[in-house]
Amino acid sequence: MGRLAGPAIVPDDLATAFDRHPGARAPWDAFPRSTRRATLEWISQAKRAETRQRRVADTAERSGRGERPR
Repeated sequence: MGRLAGPAIVPDDLATAFDRHPGARAPWDAFPRSTRRATLEWISQAKRAETRQRRVADTAERSGRGERPR
């Protein structure tokens, strides 16, 4: 498992999911950087598009409830 260099950049599909869940972006931005990076790595490691979509949706939904992603 490699490390992400530099700031954690939110991919377009996750940004779109945040737009669909009002209030989800602010909690995401407030999570510790390590949590955001681990979540982005978890999303990016999905082998199938369906898995990635499910992970993106789960992340946005949890963030909208103020919960840290898995």
